[in-house]
Order: sequence, then structure tokens, then C-alpha cells
Amino acid sequence: MRDQTNIGEFVSETQEGTETEKVRLKHLARINPSKSEVSELDADTEVSFVALEDFGTDGEIKNTETRKLEDVYNGYTYFREGDIAIAKITPSFENGKGAICRGLKNGVGFGTTELHIVRPREGVSTEFLWYALRSKPFVDEAETSMRGVAGQQRVPTEFLENFKIEEDALSEQTQRVKILEKQIPTIDRSIRKTGELIKKINSRKPQKILSKILQSGEGTSKNSKNIDWLTSVPEEFEETRLKYVTDSIIDSEHKTAPEKEGEYRIIRTTDVRDGKIKTETAKTTTEEVYEEWTSRATPEPGDLIFTREAPAGEVGVIKDGPNVLLGQRTVLLKFSEEKIRPEYLNYYLQTDIVDWFIQRSSQGSTVEHLNVSDLKEMPILLPNLDVQDSVIAEMNRTENVSENVIDSLQRIQSLLEEKRQALITAAVTGQIDVTETQTPDLETTT
Repeated sequence: MRDQTNIGEFVSETQEGTETEKVRLKHLARINPSKSEVSELDADTEVSFVALEDFGTDGEIKNTETRKLEDVYNGYTYFREGDIAIAKITPSFENGKGAICRGLKNGVGFGTTELHIVRPREGVSTEFLWYALRSKPFVDEAETSMRGVAGQQRVPTEFLENFKIEEDALSEQTQRVKILEKQIPTIDRSIRKTGELIKKINSRKPQKILSKILQSGEGTSKNSKNIDWLTSVPEEFEETRLKYVTDSIIDSEHKTAPEKEGEYRIIRTTDVRDGKIKTETAKTTTEEVYEEWTSRATPEPGDLIFTREAPAGEVGVIKDGPNVLLGQRTVLLKFSEEKIRPEYLNYYLQTDIVDWFIQRSSQGSTVEHLNVSDLKEMPILLPNLDVQDSVIAEMNRTENVSENVIDSLQRIQSLLEEKRQALITAAVTGQIDVTETQTPDLETTT
């Protein structure tokens, strides 16, 4: 049974002179309840385990595993049916990771230590608190309160306990939840459909690139000697391996350089996406660290960075801009333009050929990855430089059109997300007059 609370007795804690009185969250919910609640359960009791990536942003858990209590009791965060879980570490917090915990095995769950658990007390709506923890005031203040080093900042428990919620909104929480549950699903569907369109456009890119390469040849075609499913390679194309078109293939250190304030960018696997290196999202470090970590090879404009794990197969060309160094599980490709253009190889390494090669090379492994020795054997279809330039020009035009469409869809998505948060904020801070939106009760006489 939930702990009971009388909201009114805590209202006096609010600041004098404010228009509306507020209640601290710790009086509305238990924060991070103790796992000792389940210490007397049998060690073999089956419970749910939820990985951080399986917490959605819409209040639901996407997937769970069933584990024995004894396997998760130590080293993980405890929660139970009906609790609210929110990520406390960056960037998962900013991304809205969290859920109302429902459908747990035997009503008990465990997850990463990077969670805060909020258990509403008796008389407090779980859904209302969930929305309050999605509101702009909560998110903005939580981000300001974060502690820790760059990339490892967390929302402290004290902030959660002392966050204040409008007392007037609490007294009408049921009506406010009804308003949100009527309108939020429509906005969520629009956000989801927009995301699906973006994903669909991006998913067609590998086929478009390969099709353009194969159509750029002249005359007859042949079966590929290195790619068993490819039966239409232009006769004049050379079939070779990556090791023969590169001057050097340099693996990264098996760890990532230390993050520090500086102007040098550490390119991790997450910074390489869709044929681009996103230096704006990369962590920074100092010149001293840069010099140490580039002693074997210095990444230069025109070089490629390829990810060989987590995930394998992303690639991008280094452009003019800030100096970069390799993060863990990335590989630097250096080569001469006398035989292959950087942009051509960048497009080529985004085709289905690379996915096929990675899957074939990863057979027997639970995680798709490429060793450097495997990467060197990557089959390459190599037309002459004029054809490469033609492929680059055509793909650049296609990319520009696709990027313009995606930019427009992303702007729509951002506006929908802003509308969603504005509606939630208005509801949980008492800005919506629920008396105008209530459906009057109908009395039935007999």
C-alpha cells in the first residue's frame, strides 16, 4: 500500500509572496526507496531487469529480461510495480529516458544505478507526477543542478526531493491528467510518424549509392569475383581490396583519450554517422593529449574515419576544421587520390556491400564488429577517376535534396516536441483552467 500524505500540511514550506503555493516532491513521493523491501523474498524469485536503453521516452518500458533476484539484488537499482523511473545521467536524462514501471515480473524490477525512482504516495496520481517530471521547469532546473565531470553529469537526489509542484495543480490532478491523456497521444503519433519518415529516407541511401555506382559503367556487366550476390558489375571496373587502395589503415588505441577542456575533438563511434563526422558533438581534449594520441598517425582533412564496432560500419570524411583524434573502436584510413577519391570511398563504404561484409566477418560473434585484418580485405569496386567524380557529383545532388527534406521533417518534429512539453508544463503548473474543460457529471434519477 502507498504511503499516505496530506498535501495541505506541507504547503507552508513555500516561499512567502508567491502567487501559488507549492509542495516539495519528497512529500508527494518516496524517492529511491530501499531494496530492503524485497530482502525477505526467496533468492530464486524471478524479477524483471530493464536495461537503460529499454526505457522509452513515452512513459513505457520497451523490453525486459527475467532474472533471479539473487543475480540483481546487489549492484542495481530496485523498483516495483507503479513506480516512476527516470534516467539521472547525461545524455539519457536530456533525452527523456524513463517510464512508469508496469508489467514487472512478480511486481519487482531492477535496473541500472543511473536511475532515480519516484514512488507516488497515497492520493497522488502516478500519471500526474510522470508528466510533472517531463515539464520544462523540472527539466531546466534538473539540468542546472547536475553534478560531475563532462559527459558523466548526474541529477542529484537532493534536487529531486526538493523540486516544488504547484499545490493548485495537485488539487486538480485527475482532471489535468485527463486533458493530457486526450491530447498527448495525438502529438506523440505525429512525432513518431515524422521519425519514421526520416528513418525511411535514410534507409534508402545505401541502395541508392550502390545503384548509382553500378549504373555508372558502360557496356557489358559481369559477376563479381569477390561479392557472391552481385551479378551486374561493369566490365571495366577493377575489383580490389581496401588494403590495395589505402596507404595505411591505423587502428585506434583500445581506450578513449581523456576528456579535458580544449580545442581538440575526440571522435568516438557515436560521432560518426551517415557519412559524416560530427565534430560539434565530440568531446574535447588538450593539445598535450592530442600530441600523445596522434603519435602513430595524425588524422588530416581527406582521411576517413571508420567504426569497426558499436556500431560497425559507420564512416565519414575528415573536413577542414578542428583537429581530431581517434576514439576507441575507430580506424583511420589514409590514401592517395591518384587511385581513389575520398568522397567516392566514403559513399562506397555506406553501401549494402559493407553491411554484407561485416555480417559475414562477424559470424559466430554476438556483436557485429570488424578486426583491422578483416577490414583490409573489404572488397572494393573501383571505376576510373572520371567515373568516381561522376558518382560523387550525382550523389552530392541526391544528398542535398534528401538533407533538405530531412531538415524540414526534423524542424516539424522539434516543433511538435516543443508543443508537447508546453502543453505538459501548462497542465502541471496550473496554467490550464480545467473548469472550462471538464465534462459535467450527469445525475441519474430513478
